[in-house]
Amino acid sequence: LNSLPKEISLRSFSGQEPFKVEIPLTAYGAISRNTALACTGVCAIAFDEAMNLAFGEKGNDFPLDDTDLTAARASIYQIRNAFAHGPAYPKWEVRNSRYLSKKFYVTDLNLEVDLKSLNGKNFIMKHIGGWKGYLDLLHYCIRQVEQRKHD
Repeated sequence: LNSLPKEISLRSFSGQEPFKVEIPLTAYGAISRNTALACTGVCAIAFDEAMNLAFGEKGNDFPLDDTDLTAARASIYQIRNAFAHGPAYPKWEVRNSRYLSKKFYVTDLNLEVDLKSLNGKNFIMKHIGGWKGYLDLLHYCIRQVEQRKHD
């Protein structure tokens, strides 16, 4: 926080002298958190769509098998839902009971997502291995889509 500016100077469109807005350092933390949350949600929505385009939609006949790919898709889908239904305060909200019936493991990433125990809880990054776990999950999805393009 020490490297952040303590004030922001803005110039009006009419060319008048700049005016200063004092922003307390604590506000930067809130801005950073909200920006990171928004990016997390947007990425989950985009990655869910990319996986749907590469591998097909997830309808009621979508097989919930024990593959890493299925676990990654289910995890991204439920993260997407958490943000889509509450972007400011995302919450695990599993509306399809099929996803509550099992734990999802992405063994390549050592990631376990137990939607039954998470359902109804506020979303926190720790649930998916922190930021590293989330970024690893996104990179896993990128690799799967890239591989699919070459199959």
